[in-house]
Amino acid sequence: MFNARLRKQLRKAEKSGLRFEIGHLELVDRFYEVFARNMRDLGTPVYARKAFPDSTRIFAVYHQTKIIAMGIDSSFRKTLEIPWASSINDYKIPCPNNMLYWEAIEFDIRNGFNKFDFGRSTPNERTYNFKRQWVHSLSSSIGNT
Repeated sequence: MFNARLRKQLRKAEKSGLRFEIGHLELVDRFYEVFARNMRDLGTPVYARKAFPDSTRIFAVYHQTKIIAMGIDSSFRKTLEIPWASSINDYKIPCPNNMLYWEAIEFDIRNGFNKFDFGRSTPNERTYNFKRQWVHSLSSSIGNT
């Protein structure tokens, strides 16, 4: 289904003992810890906590009891979008973002969405290439079924 590199990264996340959780506003403070840290590192101002509506779903990846990657979703009709996702740099090696996106895609499928939007990225930057590998792998697997 996925290319060898992406499969290896997904297995790495699973073997590292990472776990995934979906929540709502009860996770917003923990989401904010990861979000604000990464935005600070990028030199970008953060959204206010009150900017998140009650319907916001928050995706979290844990290493033991510590949240190391988070994403938020936005949905409209049959499209689920992840406008922001990130992981703490100290935990990049076990590939938590791969787990986060894979679980979000599975959530998308299980809940009747028929389109997954990876959100905006600057072409040829790291986040763009990360998302592109997913789009390419998913397109290839759909074309082979």
